Amino acid sequence: MKKLLLASVAVLALGAVPAAADTAQIFGNASAKVLTPDANKKVVGKGYYADYYGYYGYYYSYYANYYAYYGYVYSNANYYYNAYYYSYYATQYLYNAYYYQYYNA
Repeated sequence: MKKLLLASVAVLALGAVPAAADTAQIFGNASAKVLTPDANKKVVGKGYYADYYGYYGYYYSYYANYYAYYGYVYSNANYYYNAYYYSYYATQYLYNAYYYQYYNA
């Protein structure tokens, strides 16, 4: 009885795989296309450094806004100093992201 049960489970599982590909299209008719390294550079940004600096630029920008808000709410100079600190680094990182996006082909 156990062998019959295991065999039927295996047949049902393997039989459902081809049908699932036709009926459960999560991404519609999307297909994957492998790009060449030159085509990858034209997609978004220009590589690792543009993404790296862009990420940290927005990261520091978020904290600059955070500290500026609480500096205003609490009228605290330490918060404003932290806002200045983070905005300075956000500017530097975003400038570097801009540079690597357009000039590092």
